[in-house]
Amino acid sequence: MTGTEQAEHNIKVNDYGPDVKSLGFKTPEGAKATIGVINPGKEHTFQTELAEEVMVISGRLRTAIEGVLGDTILETGETAIFPAKSKITLEALDDTQVAYKCVYLEQQ
Repeated sequence: MTGTEQAEHNIKVNDYGPDVKSLGFKTPEGAKATIGVINPGKEHTFQTELAEEVMVISGRLRTAIEGVLGDTILETGETAIFPAKSKITLEALDDTQVAYKCVYLEQQ
């Protein structure tokens, strides 16, 4: 693999403390994406810059968007879209880790 090919295939490690980790990559279509794991036990709040499509790979995930009434529970295989520039709260339910895939829908 050449240096250019390696640069195109870098894996970015995102560490959000002891309870949330993800690996960044590019999809075959060229979109930025991550695969991650959230430990159960507490809420985690994030600020989105770009719109994000989140799919639960394993587990149950409670989601909330600041300013929007009500929470949503995502089951394995379900997807939610979070708007750009929003504050979201995520929580792994049932004392089980949640695995997820996040695809950034807008590219900078």
